[in-house]
Amino acid sequence: MDSLPPLGSARLKIDRADKDVRTFDREVQSFLGGEPFSLVREVEGGGREHVYYVEIRSTPPPDLGTAIGNVLHNLRSALDSIAYDVSVSANPTLTEAEQRSIGFPVALEETALNESAMKFAPKGAQEEIKGLQPYNGELPVREHPLWLIHELNRIDKHRFVQAIPALAMGSYWENPPFPVEDRVHPSGPFVEGAELARFVFAEPHPEVDLKFHPMFAVALPNRSWPAGLELASFVKHVSDEVLPQFRSFISSEV
Repeated sequence: MDSLPPLGSARLKIDRADKDVRTFDREVQSFLGGEPFSLVREVEGGGREHVYYVEIRSTPPPDLGTAIGNVLHNLRSALDSIAYDVSVSANPTLTEAEQRSIGFPVALEETALNESAMKFAPKGAQEEIKGLQPYNGELPVREHPLWLIHELNRIDKHRFVQAIPALAMGSYWENPPFPVEDRVHPSGPFVEGAELARFVFAEPHPEVDLKFHPMFAVALPNRSWPAGLELASFVKHVSDEVLPQFRSFISSEV
């Protein structure tokens, strides 16, 4: 069997992660198609406030968490593969112990960056790795894709990244023929009995049903976006923003 060309391993792992995201999305849609959540409508405030609560009939299956873990593992491994390939390409006589020490460090602060993991990479590649770090990005460091990949993968190694019931943007309802003073319909993870929407009318209308239609999803823990969207954005970041930066540091590329 022919060996992979430089960066070929990273490319395969990214492609595998992309396929796993699409499989995950199909499994989520299958789960949601079983109507695992239902609404309870209550009228409060003398008929002025109409509130919709959620009942959880079934929780996301645990194997969704396994699919999430597969995506995270392949992306984190792809980063290390990039560091490995550029290092070995520049230093083909590295010992096995030296090769095992190679990795793609990810840190929240410059002072915490493990530079020894990339010491065998060409200087230019080391500068690229440093430039891609979360502390150099426009987003808050803990929202940076590389940090989320790194941290969620670390959590998954020791525990389990579970899919959480969530409300996505795109919920809709029938607008009433009278003034609405306030409406609240937050997106993000929820628990049994959570308030999904609250509509406050200027005058009491206890007889009205707004026919609220929530858009359900599943999310990563402590995250607001649907998990499929976030995982897809992680794949895109590694594929489009990270991998291409290292093609010039190897002798051949796929």
